[in-house]
Amino acid sequence: MFVTDALAWLRRAHQWVWRAEELRAARQAEQTDATAQAWRRARIAAEVAEVALRPGSPWLGGSAEHVAAGLFADALAWQLRARSLERGLEASSFAELLDQHRSELLEIAGSEAALSRLVGWASRRDFDSPLGSLEAPLAASELQAAARALGRRHPPASSASQRVLRQRALRTSALAFVLVTLVVSLKVGLDVRERRRDLARGKPWQASSHYEAVCRSPDHDCEGGHRYFFHTQNEDSPWLEVDLQRAERFTAIKVVNRRDCCEERAVPLVVEVSNDRTSWQAVAQRTEPFDEWERSFPAQTARWVRFRTTSRTFLHLGNVLVLR
Repeated sequence: MFVTDALAWLRRAHQWVWRAEELRAARQAEQTDATAQAWRRARIAAEVAEVALRPGSPWLGGSAEHVAAGLFADALAWQLRARSLERGLEASSFAELLDQHRSELLEIAGSEAALSRLVGWASRRDFDSPLGSLEAPLAASELQAAARALGRRHPPASSASQRVLRQRALRTSALAFVLVTLVVSLKVGLDVRERRRDLARGKPWQASSHYEAVCRSPDHDCEGGHRYFFHTQNEDSPWLEVDLQRAERFTAIKVVNRRDCCEERAVPLVVEVSNDRTSWQAVAQRTEPFDEWERSFPAQTARWVRFRTTSRTFLHLGNVLVLR
């Protein structure tokens, strides 16, 4: 029952975020919406025309300005068609569209002569009167300017599918933000809990030798200690010893290895405990290289905890924790 309810909730949550059904319905409706289709065709014609004018690499057939002029004329015609449909006007020809929007086109063109030239460019769409090599650049430029100006004056309203896609993006972003916040909060919470459990934090420590000065006891984190907080000489069974300052009860240890290289130097690693620094009892051992190693064991009560390799090597660790 719980699994079934959980799966049903996940499906509802996915639908709320992704809105697949709403998007499908919106796109189906747009297929029969003449105004939406007109705006869509206008955008596509203008986008392809821009590519024709500024291709990524030269066209094999030479300049495509005559092609761009025709596409900008198409874009202009579909924009006018969409505007007429929005106003409830019908037009059966391009000439009727021009008549319906003549005053606005005159404002865009700037003069009767410029409008006449623009209409002439837009009307030359047959094979009997192709644009010449000298006319094509001017035609493409003026038709491009007119299509852009009309688009700026009357940007198409957001389609239903665009609104659904925006909702999807917003909800996906919100969900991602919530998830990231939860993960960060969980990580911070776990780090805080681990620090509270760590008996070695702030307690004095000493190493069997010093190859170079890094951190000073009791610090495990210091300037220059981003890779390791201590570094011994190359010696037999080097060790790090932590003084808990009194007998403490603990059930686990965690070791963070050197952070940039040489992980194999830390093994074999044995963890030992003592109450007198004379007799030591092993409670954990690691023989395989590691980045981080955490080991639980039956509860121990001891004052000193020693981390010791059983070979001749250098010993350098990023951090050690003794956990309640």
